[in-house]
Amino acid sequence: MKHWIIIAVALLAMTVHVAAQENDGFYSIKNEMDRMTEGENMLVEKKANTSMRTCYFKYILNEEEMAQGGFVPEFLQRLTNAFDTTAKYSTESLQRGMDNIDMLPMKPLVFSRPDSFFGSTTWNYNLRHNFKYTCLQRGDTLCNRYLLLWENVRFTDSDGKPFACIDGELVELAGYDWRRIEARQGFDSNAEHNYARYDADVDNDTTEFVKLRENLRIFSLHYAAQKRRNNAQEMSGVAYITKQMCEKFSRNITLEQYRQVAEYLNSMTSQETNDARKRLFIHARMLLQEKIDMDALERPTSHATVTTHSGYLITEEKSKNIFKVYAVLDSHAKQQNINWILTGDIAAGHPFITIDALPSFGRPHKYRYDDGKIDFRKDLAYGSIVEITDGTGGNKWMLAVDSVPVSIDMKSGEVTASALNERFMDYQKRILLFQKDITKFVTKVDDYKIMDQEAFDKARERLDRFYYDIIIKENGNSIAKYYLADKYPGLSFAQLDSVMQNPAYREDLLTMPACLYYDGKVSRQPGRKYTDVTLEDSDGNKHRLSDYVGKSRYVLVHTWSVNSWWSRRNMFANKHIARDYDESDIKVIGVSPDNDDAWRKYIKARKMNWTMLADSNGWHSAFFKAYGITSMPETFIIGPDGTIVAEGLHGESLKAKVRELLGK
Repeated sequence: MKHWIIIAVALLAMTVHVAAQENDGFYSIKNEMDRMTEGENMLVEKKANTSMRTCYFKYILNEEEMAQGGFVPEFLQRLTNAFDTTAKYSTESLQRGMDNIDMLPMKPLVFSRPDSFFGSTTWNYNLRHNFKYTCLQRGDTLCNRYLLLWENVRFTDSDGKPFACIDGELVELAGYDWRRIEARQGFDSNAEHNYARYDADVDNDTTEFVKLRENLRIFSLHYAAQKRRNNAQEMSGVAYITKQMCEKFSRNITLEQYRQVAEYLNSMTSQETNDARKRLFIHARMLLQEKIDMDALERPTSHATVTTHSGYLITEEKSKNIFKVYAVLDSHAKQQNINWILTGDIAAGHPFITIDALPSFGRPHKYRYDDGKIDFRKDLAYGSIVEITDGTGGNKWMLAVDSVPVSIDMKSGEVTASALNERFMDYQKRILLFQKDITKFVTKVDDYKIMDQEAFDKARERLDRFYYDIIIKENGNSIAKYYLADKYPGLSFAQLDSVMQNPAYREDLLTMPACLYYDGKVSRQPGRKYTDVTLEDSDGNKHRLSDYVGKSRYVLVHTWSVNSWWSRRNMFANKHIARDYDESDIKVIGVSPDNDDAWRKYIKARKMNWTMLADSNGWHSAFFKAYGITSMPETFIIGPDGTIVAEGLHGESLKAKVRELLGK
């Protein structure tokens, strides 16, 4: 027994010692910063209404110090030592020192502090040759983030005599809700980009590509070895340099070449569990996707992501959907190309037209016609949609690519073209008249808008019916695909269901977002039984939806994310329902893909006292897959028998539905 007491006392002492070390580590940088603010040649700046301060410093080196090469003055050495000591206790750490001073500077480290449901306050810091970053989190969840940046700059005075100085800054961010958004390595923003490659004939079998492929192969092997050793620092180095190499690569590549290098990037991404490193690998992959050698108007870029009615998707979900795009890319790339001819007139004094493909893949092309006469001839994919805008910015028209040459007056929209394009142009003109008619019901007085809401809503309903009629009438051709891609969130489920029976929409890049949206809607339609899944609360305790279904008359499930301002904004109705009704009538459950400290702190800070659950697998969790949810926010209500009774409602319409269900 005595031995056990001795061991217990020893363990307690060790715990107290470690806690003391952590506490010392927490204050070591702060103490050094306090010393700096009292020193000479230090400029201290405090951001108004924030707990942030920045100390700027400059140190002139004498000849003796310069002769030492990597000389660091005493005060800076103390700071760097404080960072090094503290790093082992930090929740996040990012460092680069004198030994890799020859590396190109990194692009900004970005910090964000959510300040409301509607947005955040954000600061960017450019990372120079030498920097150290540490985040320290105390037991009470208070975070102190420190960023130290400095640069050794050499000069020559008017007499040719060399001298040098070290200048930099030390930034302190304190608070409960500071988050590092991203730290990424890139190149000088002034670097030259060869945009001319979009129209150039490119030799894809280049030494540069072979070198890139070999480097990525070596890096993937090195990464795997460091993964086995759990060497986080080396793994981070691989991630940063991989992204750097892909950004630096300036040539176009073929789809087959992309697949060769993507093999190595996919290997590293699939093994990675750290979100920051995973984002770097994903970004590297997207950079290479941009360089696939296709026609300029068909070039996929990082914009080849699925957009939804909420306009929001988590970064990893975007990446996943990019690869859904590439699942149909082969067939898309093999579409019959035809030499499309566009002629016509441009408004006087505006000789430019801009032509972009839809969906927009890559930079739109701008063409100049000084005589005001358009003469555009290019091989484009048959059946695709192009958007044409003139230099005024006010004349914008859509056209389908077909075998009949198009002559257009950009100002009036008059066309001589195929029957398809003439109908397309007629639709666009009639929609403009609808939109003009709607504006009659809104009057602006000073900074206020006075609206005849009833007349406005009826006009909008007429316009929405017109869109739907076009989609039905055109029955899956290019015009129907264009309007479906643009207006699918405004269609009722019954309308969308009738449209989606046409297989023409299933293998088209333009309509892919609509298909994903529809598939999700199907899985949570009223009348379907709910799917039971396991989620976690903020304390890590597990809960199943079946713990709540049947215990209350109804269960309202809504999705949200700390990173989605739109979903945060749309939580007011859920908050009011949770406040105004007893849980025996309706149980409100918020489900998030976050399940991290930022999520827990946000719940606490915003006093979100209804049930909050999450899944450590985020968007790939059983919950999001079961209910086909790809965007934020989404809502659905489960009845007492486990049947979904409503979905897709927000704001006042959601509150009205709850009143209807409960009869109060």
